[in-house]
Amino acid sequence: MTNVEIIHSKTKKLLETFGRKNVYFHFTVFSNQKAGTAERKELRQQLIQKIKNHKDFKSHEKEFDWNNLLITGKKPDSPVVSISISHCRNLGAFLFTFDRNLSIGFDMEQKKRITEKIVKRVSSDKECEKAPTSALLWTAKEASFKCLSSDKIPLLLSDCQIYSWKKDPTQKIYFFHCHLEKIKKKVVGSAGFSEDLALAYAETKL
Repeated sequence: MTNVEIIHSKTKKLLETFGRKNVYFHFTVFSNQKAGTAERKELRQQLIQKIKNHKDFKSHEKEFDWNNLLITGKKPDSPVVSISISHCRNLGAFLFTFDRNLSIGFDMEQKKRITEKIVKRVSSDKECEKAPTSALLWTAKEASFKCLSSDKIPLLLSDCQIYSWKKDPTQKIYFFHCHLEKIKKKVVGSAGFSEDLALAYAETKL
């Protein structure tokens, strides 16, 4: 089983590269080996509890639609917080921030599940050539897609073009940018490996 503490440490480093002390995250290990409906609902219930326990919650309590946040299979949406959820095998995670000027995205995937063939379905040849690995390219696309999916413009994963990869050798983290022709927004992110997982975080200013 993946070491959650190591993943937690890596995610913290991804956020620290952008100085994000106002983005909170949580990981949970599912009893089931796969993230089924019950496990995903449990993760969302944990998300709600974490939000309620946050110091900024009281001033926004009336603005939350808890039923909306509990709908599995739907992106958790709130006018007050930016939220991103990801599932992988028996592990679930969520990130959230009360920063109204920030939209965030997070993704984690098992490295062995992301093949070059899969990534090429949603990526250009140039993207595949420039990316450090297929797994990092995939998670970078997913994280970027999630942080932009609140916009009222239909997006496909292939619309998120990942470029400008740069490596920070001291932290073993890669930085990237995401370009979309449909949306004139600057999306930046960081990605890296933790145990058997590829992780990526992306953000854009609203």
